[in-house]
Amino acid sequence: MKNKSRILLILELALLAILLGSILFLSLFVQAGGRVYFRGVSSLDLRGQEISPETYDTLSRKLPNCSIVWNVPFQGGLISSTETEVTVTSLTDEEVLLLDYLPQLETVHAEACTDYLQLALLQQRHPECRVLFRMSIGGVMLDQDSETISVSAMTPEELPLLTCFPRLSRAEISGCGDYASLLAYRQSHPDWNLTYTVRLGGLDFPWDSSSVTAENASEEEIVQAFTGLPDLTRLHLVNPQAEGARLVELQQSHPDVEFTWEVDIAGKKADWDATELDISGIPVASCEEVERLVACLPNLEKLIMSDCGIDSETMAQFRERQRDNYKVVWTVHLGSKCKLRTDETSFMPIKQGEYYFLDSDSAELKYCEDMVCMDLGHHMIHNVDFLAYMPHLKYLILAHTGVRDISPITACQELVYLEVDWSEIKDYTPIAELKSLEDLNLNKTACDITPILKMTWLKNLWAPGRGASTREKLLEALPDTRVVLTEPTPEGQGWRNLPNYYAMRDYLEMPYMK
Repeated sequence: MKNKSRILLILELALLAILLGSILFLSLFVQAGGRVYFRGVSSLDLRGQEISPETYDTLSRKLPNCSIVWNVPFQGGLISSTETEVTVTSLTDEEVLLLDYLPQLETVHAEACTDYLQLALLQQRHPECRVLFRMSIGGVMLDQDSETISVSAMTPEELPLLTCFPRLSRAEISGCGDYASLLAYRQSHPDWNLTYTVRLGGLDFPWDSSSVTAENASEEEIVQAFTGLPDLTRLHLVNPQAEGARLVELQQSHPDVEFTWEVDIAGKKADWDATELDISGIPVASCEEVERLVACLPNLEKLIMSDCGIDSETMAQFRERQRDNYKVVWTVHLGSKCKLRTDETSFMPIKQGEYYFLDSDSAELKYCEDMVCMDLGHHMIHNVDFLAYMPHLKYLILAHTGVRDISPITACQELVYLEVDWSEIKDYTPIAELKSLEDLNLNKTACDITPILKMTWLKNLWAPGRGASTREKLLEALPDTRVVLTEPTPEGQGWRNLPNYYAMRDYLEMPYMK
């Protein structure tokens, strides 16, 4: 038992000795890169050894008061950390960091080096060091001592190279579209006196411009102008190459700038806030070209293109494409004497001096979709297909015509007044679908009256010339309708005294008839 206690005591004393020895060793020596160095040394020359930057960093940290000289691994060779000059023909980011291990570095010969961004980084990290180089910026050859730089074709990628010039006192830049960075450099380097130009529509404007007018500027240029011209108070564009909605968005996002524009459409000037534009009589190459330019007019409500050399069907397709944006209007030619703008709401051939209006003259009436009042009476027309395109028609006269098929009239659901007397109509069925109809004149027409019996909403019905049975049916089926069954007098038996008659004549701007 005593022997065991003695052994344990010896082991404990040995461990204590080892511990004390380690403490003593660590207090006198340091380890780095597999080697041991005395802590009390004031300088070390390690140029006879190959050590890595990591080893140097460790040793420098552990011996903060020791001056260490060593060979820095650089570009496949070794450089003494005491070197004051270095020559490079190429340079990487990692190699720039390695030059930090040369604290006495004064000059870097880089005349043959084209790694300019790395040279700029080197100059930033060692402002006291002269970095000698020859650099081409925007096609202009410069050296490290340049004090004034004037470059007309600088790219955004070349902009950071300005930091390579420690003596720079003035920089005149154009051709560089990175205006945000240019402004940032102006703020961070007031000693450069940096000026630049902003490209807009093929012209260059000084950075401090407050009022600018430019033509054919692209959307990107316009956006950049708001960034690159911090003093801008007025911007006027001629024929901007941007959509109206985008221009309005920029206008709203820059309330401190008076931002306006105009477009030239077929030789006609239109201001940005125009609500109506008339280019009638001016030949245009295509509707698509007009559409592109008109897209710059966000407030446009009506575009008038009468006699611009575009056929009606093409114009109708244009109108349909832009229906939700603005109204497209043109003039249709109806025979030799009549013409009508497609936004007209009334038409009467006799008013225009046409007394023989024919089916061949009426083909383009279908494009007049706003029609409200139309008097085609006493003309030998037979085809009324154009009615299918007139949903807002309220007053219609087809008396004394050759019309037989009136089925297209079902599209005219706003119709309140209809004259088909003395026509050749063969079926009343389409008329019975007109739920807004108030006044109907069927005089001298001979069709099955049955569809009319359902029209209890009629206020006035003229239907003389019927047999006794038909008259009874009409009077019984339409008790709340004024039904005139006797032959009308020359004055129309009161037909020309109805409120809708007066409204119709007023719409046509014609005198009342007896």
